Amino acid sequence: MENKKISKYLSLYEATSYINAVRAGVDNTPTGEFYQNMLDVAVDVFDPCREAMGGPLFCHCLYRGQKYNSLVKGADPNSDHLRAQAIDMDCEQYGNGDNKKLFLFVINNLDYDNIIWEFGNDEKPDWVHVSYKKGRNRKIITRKEKDKPYVRHYDSRMKIEERLKFLGLNG
Repeated sequence: MENKKISKYLSLYEATSYINAVRAGVDNTPTGEFYQNMLDVAVDVFDPCREAMGGPLFCHCLYRGQKYNSLVKGADPNSDHLRAQAIDMDCEQYGNGDNKKLFLFVINNLDYDNIIWEFGNDEKPDWVHVSYKKGRNRKIITRKEKDKPYVRHYDSRMKIEERLKFLGLNG
């Protein structure tokens, strides 16, 4: 796959080529509106996060086509990744900051539909999932713990610190 840039810091390869898809011979290249969604997420979410963290971010997943999604154990059949409207980022993979700071940067500075504190513990997530639907974002804060259901907080009228406390997170 071509390694062209889709934003200042993210390449098409990083956003679509995952080892299990490559091994399975699955073409995970988005087309049409999914490609535009991927560009929106890269420019409006990934790039500002990369600049705020001051160094490289690891993209665990941005686009995950239907065929590849079916190969991923535990993948949600309705995931925003299927429409290239979500990205999983990790700044600790490259030793560049911590994921709690990344999480707090997003909720305090960016537009998002749903942000998920993925696994980890009360101090920091293992990675940060950000759903982004240009012009249709709800600012939902969610926590996902291993072997537990998602816990979401929708009331955007509350201060962010109160919403994090509700989820059992240290803001």
